[in-house]
Amino acid sequence: MSKSILKYLAIFILINICLFFFVNKFNNLVSFNHDYYNAAVHFYEDPRINNKKFNFLKSSSVYDAQWYLEIARSGYPKLNINSKSIDLLNNDPHKYAFFPFYPLLLSLINIPINNLELTALYLSMVFMIIDFYLLYLFISLIDTKKTAIKTAFLLFVYPLSIFYRSIFSEGLFLALLLLFTIFLFKKKLYLSALFLGLSLITRANAFPFVLLLFYDFYQSNKNLLNKEKIIKFVKLISIMSFPLFMWLLFNYYQTNNLFAFLKVRDYLVKNSLFGSLITIINPLLNNLYRIIEFPFLPWHAFADSKIEVISVIIVFYLLIKSKKYLDYRLWWIAFGFWIFPLVTTSLISYSRYQVVSFPIFYYLTKKLNNWQYTGVFLTFIIGLFVLSLYFVNWYWLG
Repeated sequence: MSKSILKYLAIFILINICLFFFVNKFNNLVSFNHDYYNAAVHFYEDPRINNKKFNFLKSSSVYDAQWYLEIARSGYPKLNINSKSIDLLNNDPHKYAFFPFYPLLLSLINIPINNLELTALYLSMVFMIIDFYLLYLFISLIDTKKTAIKTAFLLFVYPLSIFYRSIFSEGLFLALLLLFTIFLFKKKLYLSALFLGLSLITRANAFPFVLLLFYDFYQSNKNLLNKEKIIKFVKLISIMSFPLFMWLLFNYYQTNNLFAFLKVRDYLVKNSLFGSLITIINPLLNNLYRIIEFPFLPWHAFADSKIEVISVIIVFYLLIKSKKYLDYRLWWIAFGFWIFPLVTTSLISYSRYQVVSFPIFYYLTKKLNNWQYTGVFLTFIIGLFVLSLYFVNWYWLG
C-alpha cells in the first residue's frame, strides 16, 4: 500500500471520527422522533425512550440494525412457515427477510468481544476502510489515482452514506461487489463468481449481476470447444450458487420451505402461476403509479414519497448520460441497482439502495470539474453531518 493512499485513508478516518464526535455532542439539536420510533420494530431499546441519556451504540442501532443485531444474537427461528396458522404479523418469520451473511459474520466476530453492539460498530468501521481502499484500487485499475481518490471520497461523504456507519449490511455488500467487479475486469471469473455468490446471501440486489457474469463468461470462452465450455460453465455456476444453495437448505430445514425468505415478503409464493405473476408485476405497476402521482405524494415518508421518486428520476437521468462513458459492466451494475428495486418491491428505501452504486459516483467524479467537485463535496459532507443527527433520532432516511 502506497504512502499516498495511507495519507488519504488517515484523512478519511479523521472525517469519520469528527462525525462521531459531532453526533455524540450535538444529537440533541434534533428532537427524538417518538412517532417513527414507535412505528418501528424493536429488539433493543433506545435509552432515551425512558428519558435516559444518549448512548451512541444503542441510539445508532435504528430500523434494520435492530433486526441484524437480533439475528446475530438469537439466530433464525425454527417454525413451519407453510402452516395456515402461522402468524405473519409476528416478528419471528420476518427475520428470514434479512439475508444471513452479515449477521453470521457479526455473530462470529462477537464471540471474543462479547458485546454485540460494539462489535457491530467496529465491523462497520472496518468495512468502510476496506471499501474505501477497494474502490480506490478498482478505479486505479481503469483510471487515474487522482480520480480513484476523488470517487472514494465522494461516495463516502454522500449524505446517505450514513448507513455505512451503522449496523447495516451495505458495508459488507459493497466490499463483495467491488471484489466481484475487480476480478470480473481481471477476467478471473471463478473468483468473481465466488464473491458474487457471497453477495447473493447478503442482499437480494446482487441478483441482476448473475446475468453480467454469464455474459462475460460467454465473451471470454466463446472460442472454446463446447465440451470444455460446458465444464467451465458448470464450475462457474457451482461456485456462484453454493452459498445460495446452503441458504435455501437452511430455509427448508428451519421452516419446511426452501423459499421462506420470499414467503415472508409474499413474493413468488402464490399457489398458482397466475398468482405468482401478479406478485411480480404488482410492484412495478405500483411504483409507476407512484411516479405518476408525484405531485400528491408527501415530501418524505416511510414509502411512496417525493424524495424516492426524485431518486428514481435522477438515477435514470444519470444512467442515460453515462451510457456512452461507462464501461458496459459498470453501466450494467448501476442499471441493476436502478431497475431491480423498481420491479421487486415498493419505493421504500429506494434512495438507500443507490449508495452502493459506485459507478454513478465514478461517473459524477469524471464529469465534474475541480470547482464543481469541490462544491458537490462540501454540499455532501454538510448534508452527511446534518442527516446524521436525524438518523440517530429515529427519523426515516431513504
